[in-house]
Amino acid sequence: MYHRPKSNYCYAYRQDDIRVMLRTARGDAKLVEVLYGDTYAWHRSESTTAGLQFSDAMFDYHIASISHPSNRLSYFFRVHGSDGEILNVCEDGILPDAELSGNGSTNGILFTYTYPYVSEADIHRVPEWVKDGVFYQIFPDSYRNGNLDYTNGRHSLWEHGPLERNSIKGGNLRGILDKLGYIQDLGADCIYMTPIFKAASNHKYDTADYYEIDAAFGTKEDFRALVDAAHDRGMKIILDAVFNHCGRDFAPFRDAEQVGPDSRYYDWFYINRHPFDSAELVRKEKQILQTRGGWTDIDIDPETGEAWLPYRTFGFTPQMPKLNTSNPEVAAYFLDVAEYWIREFDIDGWRLDVANEVDHAFWRAFRKRVKSIKPDCYIVGEVWRKAEPWLQGDQMDSMMNYQLMLACVELFARRRISPARFRERVSDLLVHNSWQVNETMMNLLESHDTERFLNIAGSKERLLAAFGFIFAFVGAPYLYYGSEIGMNGGMDPDNRRHMIWDREQWDLGILQQVKTLISIRKESAALRRGGFRWVEIDEQLLSFERFLDGERILVLISLAEEDLTVSLPAGYCSSRDMLSGKDIKGELTLRCDQTVYLRDQTGGEEK
Repeated sequence: MYHRPKSNYCYAYRQDDIRVMLRTARGDAKLVEVLYGDTYAWHRSESTTAGLQFSDAMFDYHIASISHPSNRLSYFFRVHGSDGEILNVCEDGILPDAELSGNGSTNGILFTYTYPYVSEADIHRVPEWVKDGVFYQIFPDSYRNGNLDYTNGRHSLWEHGPLERNSIKGGNLRGILDKLGYIQDLGADCIYMTPIFKAASNHKYDTADYYEIDAAFGTKEDFRALVDAAHDRGMKIILDAVFNHCGRDFAPFRDAEQVGPDSRYYDWFYINRHPFDSAELVRKEKQILQTRGGWTDIDIDPETGEAWLPYRTFGFTPQMPKLNTSNPEVAAYFLDVAEYWIREFDIDGWRLDVANEVDHAFWRAFRKRVKSIKPDCYIVGEVWRKAEPWLQGDQMDSMMNYQLMLACVELFARRRISPARFRERVSDLLVHNSWQVNETMMNLLESHDTERFLNIAGSKERLLAAFGFIFAFVGAPYLYYGSEIGMNGGMDPDNRRHMIWDREQWDLGILQQVKTLISIRKESAALRRGGFRWVEIDEQLLSFERFLDGERILVLISLAEEDLTVSLPAGYCSSRDMLSGKDIKGELTLRCDQTVYLRDQTGGEEK
């Protein structure tokens, strides 16, 4: 059994709502009680049940929501085992009843866990608008060129199909502005763009100037027009913050390279030896790539067998030197950058590139600065693994949910795991975060860093099944441009193909289903903000329920190879499929990969 106060096992969701969780071995506990009270009035303690809400491959997770008027909380767990044994799980360990009695003084309850005081400043506040949002990611160079005339959606300079890694495709901010109506009609209302600042590459992750828009994308006036137009439509704009590394054309790095240890910027980077020629290092990287035929051991010189980079970089990429954000001057510079784009252009959030390779102290200062200017500014990190250290309320609001993406790929696209295993993996993700973090996660199926989901799945039916899941799941759904019309693509750079604007090449079936899913989500508070629980109906069926204030929606997604007929649980025996509009009576037959959203017609209370 495991519990840890002031963590994802015990945190304040609101000032009047403390969530506590106990982990037990799977199947060991048939009932878990929480005994709780004021630290200074334990004689008036109460009890509630911690319900079994999630299970993974090894553990059960029992969760209770507790409100206490004093904002102070002492508590322990009473576990009723499947074998009939009753155990008291306390801060001092597992104690018999005899050791729980005290003399009524403070010392008499030192055995309990405590949440000493629910301070407003300690509550992890997240932007409320994210819970209702639908994200749309754009790779600006590939999206649309606003300076071209697209006759019937086509232009001779706007080609489709596989791309060269360093090709410049010509998309710009005016092109995005031109298509705000298209994005809004789709139902998306939060646009996340990969970097738009001055840089040499097409992806712009090698930033040369953090205060300038890259000329290929337009001007600051173009950007201001885009933000203003988006805000007029009730839409949000999220920019990409590349503060882990810069480009080799970044002026401070140029100075450090040219001047050496006497440069005032030398300690802005992690330079191991000097002199060096970064242009020559880029050429050397290309030569090693050709020699090795790939990225394996790219950091080792094939001639000498030794490391060849004289400074630390993102990965082993010489054109992207790593920044030393522990240096106060570097931290101050990038905090000013973050503030500038909020104050001057009123952006709505920052996506933090390679967030887990930047020191925590910098992100804490980043949050304080950003939230002091715009409290509802969204701070979302790129961390591909579980990320609790960054999600304690002092750094990021949430993360790009790559762990969920990987689980979706395994279930829906590759068919390599069962619905039961998928439930275990997703449950494990949910219990690793506070609920407010879960509610604001970016739930993606693909991005500019991954293979297109459709390319892996090989069928649009599997893509639609995955969409059916993420648009009903906890957190903010996330579309990578072109997914809504069936765009394909392999790994980088093939996943960054030109957006298709010729409607004759669109898969209108996918487009309509995506619009329907978004519309249903927008109309349902339960899907956007409600509770979540798995519902076991059939081993070949992924099924769960979302619920809020009497609204209950049952989501069913069939993973069976043949048609699957199931009996519906109470409350859904006479209902309507919100996706197809068909009335359902008693039982339901689903084809492979079919998604059904059923609304409880009884108006029943949450269970």
